[in-house]
Amino acid sequence: MLNSPDGRHFAIETREGKHIGNGMVYNLKDGRGELGIMIGDKDYWGQGLGTEAVGLLVDYAFQSLKLRELALHTLSWNSRAQKCFEKCGFTVAGRRIWGSQTFLRMKLSYAQWQMRSQGLTKPLPAEPLPPSPA
Repeated sequence: MLNSPDGRHFAIETREGKHIGNGMVYNLKDGRGELGIMIGDKDYWGQGLGTEAVGLLVDYAFQSLKLRELALHTLSWNSRAQKCFEKCGFTVAGRRIWGSQTFLRMKLSYAQWQMRSQGLTKPLPAEPLPPSPA
């Protein structure tokens, strides 16, 4: 792990110690941060390693860095990455065009992460619902 004032950078390695990619939580400010990941070795694509790495980065961001929100940007055509991020709880929060590329902005709040980690899929109502009319 490499620390800097505005981020944490990690190598992604196989159990055997082979470097296959990088992950980071960066742009840390006011309880927010951004997540980035790359599995560069295509021999390791499609094995769930990206999802595992994103899950570990998310856990680290909320547990160790005490963030309130994580965001990321992914190319709009990269459905594989989008599925990975959705599995980890991120939801689409907008679109952005940089140069000739369109990116999806995805977000995950601490509250959403906490509900997922407790096995809840949606927020519980703040107050009991009134009885249904008979």
